[in-house]
Amino acid sequence: MRLPGSASCIRVSGRVTAGADLRTGHGIDASGVPAITGRLAIDNRADTDLGEVRTFVRIGNGRR
Repeated sequence: MRLPGSASCIRVSGRVTAGADLRTGHGIDASGVPAITGRLAIDNRADTDLGEVRTFVRIGNGRR
């Protein structure tokens, strides 16, 4: 999405995954909460006099 009034584009994406193994003692941690993982990514691109500049940040936990 291009930001109005600027030469920048920003993309925000991510995902959340949750699951539990219903067998006794599997897939649930000591507090009794199912396994949950997530990821958030922010990608910003801007046109400059030197060319395109890109900033990329990914924050997440759990498996890839």
